[in-house]
Amino acid sequence: MSKVFPAMLSPTSPFSEPQRFNNSPYSSSEPFVLRLHDDDHMGLCILLKALYNHPSVPRLLSFKQLVKMAVVVDKYDCSHATRMYGYRWMKGWMTLAEKPGYEEWLFVAWVWGVEKSFGKLFRKAVVGACVRRVGGGIDKVPVFREKEDRGGFGELVPEPVLSSVPIPNQ
Repeated sequence: MSKVFPAMLSPTSPFSEPQRFNNSPYSSSEPFVLRLHDDDHMGLCILLKALYNHPSVPRLLSFKQLVKMAVVVDKYDCSHATRMYGYRWMKGWMTLAEKPGYEEWLFVAWVWGVEKSFGKLFRKAVVGACVRRVGGGIDKVPVFREKEDRGGFGELVPEPVLSSVPIPNQ
């Protein structure tokens, strides 16, 4: 399923969650509450239902919710376990992937391994990426990372892909 959950919840884990659980005064009659403040609560709920193939997994998601699902699925390394659902959720949005306002599709395609769509969108993004001024002219090299992380194309590109792209000398 996911390597993240066992690593996060193992009794020997360095994360705070299992340490709180092991040191908690809760009895077996009171459930332990695991708080995951940084996650989209609806996305995490859908992810858990999908992992257990619960019948209440939604068949359709809004594009905004699809992006949130991709973030949660990526964070917990569950893309393989949710691929069937991912394809179902993406199906209605595929035709809009290259339209303005759907730039996050690049990340969605990366998470669920839609290689053809990801490759096409990545090429398009590289061609249309920011350019930087060099000595009064325009250098045709994309700016993947701006100084001090102030924008640039890098925020839309998954880190493994971004780190494999050569960055021109500054």
